[in-house]
Amino acid sequence: MTISPGNAGVLLRRRFDRRLGRQTAVVGVDGRFAGTWYDVRANAVQRWAESDLWLPASLTHGKSRLTIEVTNRGPVPWSEHRYRVATVRAPG
Repeated sequence: MTISPGNAGVLLRRRFDRRLGRQTAVVGVDGRFAGTWYDVRANAVQRWAESDLWLPASLTHGKSRLTIEVTNRGPVPWSEHRYRVATVRAPG
């Protein structure tokens, strides 16, 4: 994904189907651990939702591109329709 190199972190947003709850994944940025993404909610009626994961500046600052890897770690399938990123500007 392409980002602004002068960022103070990046917000990674996922649109997903929450028919099944307890979706869990491990996220990596450029080969480094970025966090565990967990969505407990399940809703078989209002299925589409969005969820965010904060990627700190220690993993993103000074870069114009990120390689993001999302690996399912839960007992249920990881649902992903699309991902988007938003960079947060560094102060000054």
